[in-house]
Amino acid sequence: MPEYRYLEVFRTSLIQQPNCIEDDDFTINFFTGSKTYKIMDQRSVVSKKSNSIVMKKTELRLSPEYFYIEIIANTEIENFESGTRDVQNKANRVVTLLSILYTPLLFEEIVYKGWLFDEKSGRSESWIKVGDPVAINSHSTSRKLKGIAKNYLEEEEIRRRFTLMAKFFSKALYYKPGEERFLLLWTILEIYPMQNTSNIKPIQELIAKATGRDSQEIKTKLDLGHIFGIRSKLVHDGIFPVNTEEMGKLFERLERIIMEVFRHMIGISYSGSLNKWLK
Repeated sequence: MPEYRYLEVFRTSLIQQPNCIEDDDFTINFFTGSKTYKIMDQRSVVSKKSNSIVMKKTELRLSPEYFYIEIIANTEIENFESGTRDVQNKANRVVTLLSILYTPLLFEEIVYKGWLFDEKSGRSESWIKVGDPVAINSHSTSRKLKGIAKNYLEEEEIRRRFTLMAKFFSKALYYKPGEERFLLLWTILEIYPMQNTSNIKPIQELIAKATGRDSQEIKTKLDLGHIFGIRSKLVHDGIFPVNTEEMGKLFERLERIIMEVFRHMIGISYSGSLNKWLK
């Protein structure tokens, strides 16, 4: 049975001596100097009008001037989803336990997280989104940005909430679909329009107003109660009850809801992005 290896590498300034910790499930190396790993270079967004290579083998080369913490977690689980969860859980526990025993400052900067490739085995994963090419009109875009800032973001409360929501949104873009991305995106809706309440009714009312639909229809067809239930299950029970097959659909719907909330806040009309669920 092949053994699959998962790698996490961090830069650190607090380790001064090389060391190694070995366990049946993982290996931790503390080292300085150059090192090369065989990994997969992956794309996450491709254009509809291009013939793009979404994955290719490449090398990760570490600079010799830094000290590093290398965590390699192993699994023999053949099922890709279960195997990925297994090695990530092992690596997450190592990072947390070393932080408890020593200090979180050990993990100064993440260099890489992902599967390793060698002569015997290798795995890779990538969430691929396909989009239309975008042409930026600098004059028109500049005019719109200035108009939004002047007409909608001058009010202190709206500007404060929009700025915080934008912070969570920009962070979410760099996470793959999963618990972290979900929590960052859902938090946006709790900042606005769910301020001062834990009820999802303000979301359905805002989307209803934007789309010209009935509020109850919005709740039912966008399955807002189910999305909120995922949040509750994750926060209160420590379970993210979404499998890989459902993941893409969940995040597409959640991200489009958030886009329409943002558009409504700054006076841009409904884009039609939710129509596929509102038929």
